[in-house]
Order: sequence, then structure tokens, then C-alpha cells
Amino acid sequence: MADLAKCFQCLTMPQREAVKTYLLAVLAGGSTDPETLMESAKCFVCLTPKQLRLLQPYLMCLINNNANA
Repeated sequence: MADLAKCFQCLTMPQREAVKTYLLAVLAGGSTDPETLMESAKCFVCLTPKQLRLLQPYLMCLINNNANA
């Protein structure tokens, strides 16, 4: 698995965040259209990067719980 992750090391931080956002949207069953995502996420723009990083694991837990329900 670690070998497969090596290809992500060359991505910039903004690129990695974009990939994470896309994958979370797919897992959540939401839209992957950037415009739709931005409209849905506009209230998150006022959050700090730290706050956003803290929300991501919480959202992943919600996704996991829904997948196992």
C-alpha cells in the first residue's frame, strides 16, 4: 500500500487537498461538480485551515458509519 501512495508525494498541498475533497465527495455520495461543491461549502470558507483539518476526520467517521449501517 505504501508503494501505491508514493505517487501522491509529488503533488502540491493544494493538489492533495483537491484530491481529498473529491474523494470525500464521492464517498459521501454528493456532487463532484466543483461549482456545486463550492456552493455547498461556501460557509466553510470562513474557517481556518486548522478547523478544516479537524472537520475532515469527523466527516470520514460519518461516511464510515453510513457505509456500515
